Amino acid sequence: MNSLQWQDYIYELERQRSEVEKKLTAANARIAELEQSIKRQAAAALAGMNATKAVSSWEIQEARRLKAECSPASIASQREANEVLTNELQAATVRIAALEALLVEAIESIEDWSGYAAEYFREKHGLAEELAKFRAALGEP
Repeated sequence: MNSLQWQDYIYELERQRSEVEKKLTAANARIAELEQSIKRQAAAALAGMNATKAVSSWEIQEARRLKAECSPASIASQREANEVLTNELQAATVRIAALEALLVEAIESIEDWSGYAAEYFREKHGLAEELAKFRAALGEP
């Protein structure tokens, strides 16, 4: 090979090296881009897994709470409490009926005894208004 051929050969090798470097630079840029994409996908996947874990933890706690509420002991306790409240309600209902009966009796007694009082004193002390108030408490007109 003569010197001109060597120069052409070296020039061709440098041109090829330049093309390879360009391709290598482009490949390295693409690799960096893909690595960033993988990092974003990994972060998104991790965030999704963390969110799923949080929801699952809450659902497990809620299931445990509901299971505890439905346990035989819990149901028995609620039944006992309902029985106590039912008994208290019945006792209060009986007491209200007795007090209403006493109020009716008191109204009738006041009406009976008011006949002995002069009209002046019945009006002065607002007997009609008092009796109306007592009747209203009974739900009477």
